[in-house]
Parts: sequence; structure tokens; C-alpha cells
Amino acid sequence: MLNLQLEFIKLKRRSFLLSLIAIVAVGLIWSGVVIKYELPKTHEAYNAIYTMTYLNDCILPLFIAVLASRLLELEHLGKTFKLLQTSNESPWQLFKAKLTVMAIFAFVVSLIQTLFLKFIIQGMQVSVTPVSLSLFLFTTFLVCLFL
Repeated sequence: MLNLQLEFIKLKRRSFLLSLIAIVAVGLIWSGVVIKYELPKTHEAYNAIYTMTYLNDCILPLFIAVLASRLLELEHLGKTFKLLQTSNESPWQLFKAKLTVMAIFAFVVSLIQTLFLKFIIQGMQVSVTPVSLSLFLFTTFLVCLFL
């Protein structure tokens, strides 16, 4: 738990959240434009979910790459990996803390995308089942974890 708190304290001093927000915003705007163009033609929620998933293939690897590089940049540039090991910090604890931070970011992005998808589909007056939205949330989160 202490490692996780330290990771968030280190993140407060870093200014890379703007780039992550920009990547997510570009993905949401891009998918929103495509969905608003295609959804009135088909009136199927699955097409909107497929479009969002297809565009996630382009956006999520970039998001994960920026997040991973910025999370590890402090330790790499400061050459503190050996220093952490001398202070009784195992590499496994550091890895778990960084993976947990990445999982939190991935879940937040997946939740934002799911809520955006829900509101844009309901705004076009097309019905969507909660099961399909929860499946989208779950699969997007899993893809983020394994990228």
C-alpha cells in the first residue's frame, strides 16, 4: 500500500496527464463523429460498440505506451533501481505498484469510454443492453491490461 501511495505522489509531480487526456479525447471525438454518422443508418447499438472497439485498436496502444514510459521514466533517468534494492525494496513490489497504477488508469479510461458510448447511443435514441455495455467495459479493461 505504501508503494502505491508513493507512486501517486510521484505522479503528482509529473506533468504528463495532459498528454493522456489528449489521447483519450482524440479517441472519443473520433469515435463520436464516426458513430454519429453511421448510427442513424443502421440503428444497431452493436455497430457503435464495434466502431469504438475498432478505434480503440488505434488509440489504446498509444495511451498505454505513453503511460508506461512516463511511469518508468523517473526510475530510469535517476538510475534508482539499484538504490531501491539497497533500501529493502524488491523489484517485485515496485512492479506491482506500477502495474496497479496502470490498472487504475486503464479502468478509468475504460469507464469513461463506456459512459461516452452509452450516452451517445442513447442520445441517438437507439436501445442498448446493459450486458453489452458491461461486456465492452470488461473487454476494454482487459485489453488495456494486456497491452
